[in-house]
Amino acid sequence: MRTLGNLLWHIPFCGFMAALSVAIGGIILVCTVVAAPIGLGLLQYAKFLIAPFDHRMVDKSVVQTDIQKELENKLWKTYSSIVSICWLPFGVFLVCMQVIQVFGLCCTVVGIPVAMVVWKALGVALNPVNKVCVHNYQYDQLVREKKIANYDAK
Repeated sequence: MRTLGNLLWHIPFCGFMAALSVAIGGIILVCTVVAAPIGLGLLQYAKFLIAPFDHRMVDKSVVQTDIQKELENKLWKTYSSIVSICWLPFGVFLVCMQVIQVFGLCCTVVGIPVAMVVWKALGVALNPVNKVCVHNYQYDQLVREKKIANYDAK
């Protein structure tokens, strides 16, 4: 069913064009170096748009281990937060546009699965910084491990 959803996303609705345009925008922002955190997030978003029914966009902290969190540069985290705040007006505009797109897509039966893809990506449009594209299976495994760790802690 996921494969059918991905095909529907690409064939009549040109999802590959959305992925390509987001990837080009991400590459341009990474090349400016100043907006590199946004560009890296947009590249992950482009990866998500290639197969949106098989992937999820999650915060990087969900995927990182404790050791990776400790090794992450504090200056990069601070800079990412500042860039994130600067991106906010653009993100709000993109979210408003995507909500209008979702309502328009829901007017047709064929557009409802595509509306779900756009709806899943609203958080990334608002703040693409420190977002990572993971496969659904990997996300399910992370959720299971977290539940087990919470159970063992009790």
